[in-house]
Amino acid sequence: MATSLQEKKIQEIAERAAIRAVQRVLSDPDFGLELTEGVKNKLRKSTSSKKRTSLAEIKKNCY
Repeated sequence: MATSLQEKKIQEIAERAAIRAVQRVLSDPDFGLELTEGVKNKLRKSTSSKKRTSLAEIKKNCY
């Protein structure tokens, strides 16, 4: 019986830890903030580049 109680407590702790980890990943601390003109210009410049990386190349480099 004690083992079952311990298992339940461990499971609860693991579930709470998993929920916290997912919340950290999904939270966006910058939500609602406006981009400065400097950042907007950098984004425009970086997206105007014609160079593209294929999904296969990204997978090769990441995995």
